[in-house]
Order: sequence, then C-alpha cells, then structure tokens
Amino acid sequence: MVISKMEKTTWIRGKPIGHGKYGVVSLAKINHHLLPLVIVVKSSGYFVSRSIREERKILTQLQDCSQIIHCYGDSVTFEDGFPIYNLLLEYASGGSLHDRIVCSGGGLPESEARCYTCSIHRDLSHIHKCRFVHCDLKPENLLLVPSSLSSNKGWSSVKIADFGFSKRVGEDMLCRKDGMMLRTTPLYAAPESINFCLYESCSDTMKNFGSQRCPFSIDTL
Repeated sequence: MVISKMEKTTWIRGKPIGHGKYGVVSLAKINHHLLPLVIVVKSSGYFVSRSIREERKILTQLQDCSQIIHCYGDSVTFEDGFPIYNLLLEYASGGSLHDRIVCSGGGLPESEARCYTCSIHRDLSHIHKCRFVHCDLKPENLLLVPSSLSSNKGWSSVKIADFGFSKRVGEDMLCRKDGMMLRTTPLYAAPESINFCLYESCSDTMKNFGSQRCPFSIDTL
C-alpha cells in the first residue's frame, strides 16, 4: 500500500487492474471533497515515465471535453528508494469497450454500436480541433462510465483514454523503417501509419469497433 499527499490531498493505492509498456494501473482511494472516492493511478518509474508525463500535458489541454477521461493531477512517490511518477485519472467502472464486446458474445447490437460510434466521432472531432492526434484508437482505449442521459437507453457513456502515443498535428516523429517504433497498435492502425509512419488526424480511424474482429491481420500488414 502506498499513501501519497498531493496538494494537501491524500490518496491510497489499491489493487492493480492492468499493466503495459508504460507501467502499472491501480485503483486508488482519494480524500478530497471535490473528487470521486475511487480513482485510477497510472504509475511508472520516474526516469522511464516520459510518455505518461506527456499524456498529462495533453489531458490538461483537453480537460474542457467531458467525454475524454478526466485527469486529476499527478504526484511523485518513493517506493523502495526509487521515484515513481503517478498520473491520477478518472475511474471508468464499466471497463473498456473491448470488455463490453467480449461480454456481448463477440458483437454489439447495431443500435448500441451506433450510439458509441456517434459519441466517439464527436470526441475525436474535439481532439482534432485542439490540434492533437490520438494515434492509438482501439476498443481497449475506449472506456465506459455510467450515463445519466435518458437518450442513452441505459447504455454507458464512452470516453477516450490512453493518450500516451498522442502527438500534435504536424509534429515530426522519428520512425524506423522496420516498424519497431510504430506509434500505434498495428492491427488497428491506418495503412499510411504502417507503411509511411504518417500520423495525422485522418489516421485516427474507427474500424470494426463493434465486433471482436480486428480490421487488419498480420498477413495484411
């Protein structure tokens, strides 16, 4: 258990719920009257946390969009003598769109998929107007939170998350020809991102987001 204080706010790390190249994602409880009791903390060793720190900067600039996962700040803790960078994020209790697809038996009802698609398209438009490209749009990075809107017919609201690969429109990038430094998940990437390492607004595509089928296969990459 890790207890940390951030701007007079105490949060306590709970059980881990995921991990990736960036580090570990854990549940946490926070003591602040303006914040929800349960949040998520994305953590990584400070000296290898560049992508998470960049994500923090991007989320700060997109904070006026309610359909993007909310960032509550960051903090640095010391665990076993090593500095750990922690990004405090909104907890999506409904899991990911990928989880929802799996639970549905492999494919969403058309009406539900249409609702999510409209929401994702609107959120992407906001991201692009702010001159950012997500670069890694996929069901695993689309999180579900309870919706209070009667128009949603009991479905959850979808929020875009994980901006660790994101970039500004027009920002130059280094990319090796062999694809080892791709800034995306290949099976969901636009062809030009794979072939030419191009990542612009048109590269944020939504393909087969209502089913378990990836839009591309290893053989077609």
